[in-house]
Amino acid sequence: MSAAGAPEIVAQASSLLAALEASDVTARALGGIGVALVCPAAGAEPLRRGYEDIDVVVARGDARRLGAAMHANGYRADDHFNAMHGRTRMLFYDPSDRHVDVFVGVFKLCHELDLGARLGYPGPSLPPADLLLTKLQIGQLNRKDVTDLLAVLHDHPLGSAEQGIDVDYLTGLLAHDWGWWRTVTDNLVRVRELLGAADDYDAVAGVVRPRLAELEQAIERRSKSLRWKARARVGDRVPWRAEPEEVGR
Repeated sequence: MSAAGAPEIVAQASSLLAALEASDVTARALGGIGVALVCPAAGAEPLRRGYEDIDVVVARGDARRLGAAMHANGYRADDHFNAMHGRTRMLFYDPSDRHVDVFVGVFKLCHELDLGARLGYPGPSLPPADLLLTKLQIGQLNRKDVTDLLAVLHDHPLGSAEQGIDVDYLTGLLAHDWGWWRTVTDNLVRVRELLGAADDYDAVAGVVRPRLAELEQAIERRSKSLRWKARARVGDRVPWRAEPEEVGR
């Protein structure tokens, strides 16, 4: 899908989230759509891109109500997939066969991110720190992932749980899990290198580059747990992340 199709699918996602809220289903957007809903920079060059599907996360306790709410709003369930995976993930389709990927309480790709306590924050999307973590956990970042990361960093300064990117939450997660730390810090280096090598991003580099440096410094300064230190001694000799098949993101 071209970037020209982006406003329509973003509007569809916004309407769906409002409909789920009206049905007492707690849901937040993630992935590219989640970024688009809370990052104005994602709607303009050089960070505008197209989207193929809608990703949301719902509270575990709302999973039973989700099916009825989706059906009432014109979405059909992938019954086979949902029977197999419904405790953690479900798929639905709109009338044009665009799919809605629903994560139940947890987002799991290369690492596992428990979002159960993160759905109470206001807004249509996950908090900015979680949007970053859903992207920074990916073992092989693609161009779309990098574009989304840059949009979040451009539009949200490093801050607290109430404002901006919650640095204490993000660095705390990494300080207790060496595998998470390894993947995220590697990816921050990749993003920084791309900023220096790709002219496409010159318009946002001035804002993003110092925030990247600030985030890397905060991660480095955070005291690491005994568990982290023990795993660090093992290092690369043991795999530290899963390598799942690519999903729409």
